[in-house]
Amino acid sequence: MEHSSEIQAIAFDMDGLLLNTEHLYDVVINDLLSTRGQSFTRETKLAMMGRGAQPALKILKERHNLTDDWTSLAQEIESRLIRILPDKLGLMPGVQILLDKIKQCDRPAVVVTSSPRSFAVTALRQVDILERFEFLVCGEDVERGKPAPDIYLKAAEKLGVPPHQILALEDSHTGSRAAVAAGFHTIAVPGEHSADQDFSHVVFVAQRVDDPRIMAQLSASNTPPTKPE
Repeated sequence: MEHSSEIQAIAFDMDGLLLNTEHLYDVVINDLLSTRGQSFTRETKLAMMGRGAQPALKILKERHNLTDDWTSLAQEIESRLIRILPDKLGLMPGVQILLDKIKQCDRPAVVVTSSPRSFAVTALRQVDILERFEFLVCGEDVERGKPAPDIYLKAAEKLGVPPHQILALEDSHTGSRAAVAAGFHTIAVPGEHSADQDFSHVVFVAQRVDDPRIMAQLSASNTPPTKPE
């Protein structure tokens, strides 16, 4: 693993890492299933977590014998989410502190999320952090979603920074596997929803994104990155 002084950019997962949307997804999907006489289980949640919309909703359909096609389920879930965002959406602990540190250290930050771009933009704008990021790479931007490395490799390509010089922060086993497979310097910050997952493949596991060890990754080198021509 490369030394922390090599870190030149930061890639954030979004759901459950930047935003409290993992909990909101639980509420919304449970409400959706309740209209069909079922309830959302933790086992199904863990199987879906970190994956793109189509594979995640395929799991939901199979486990609950749903007749809806995945696109209609995705539309219903996003519609329900948008309705509750104004009252329920918030930043995860430590996010504002870390974003301020990144700005101070003059490092580019990007979002790498399996969520649809329309939802990601809406959510990040609502909590007033959208402008903190150079760009978003979203689920529809790649054919193979997490745990395949494609979405992270695309982010590295757009940044113009080698993968091993990019710090990836992920809250799920699936997402962290994608970042590690892409060669990123990967740290897991699981929430209550993913605390029991296997993160043996990452550099270390933190409880919050403003963990001193994460902050130290940014302080280790004060030379701003230079993108290749």
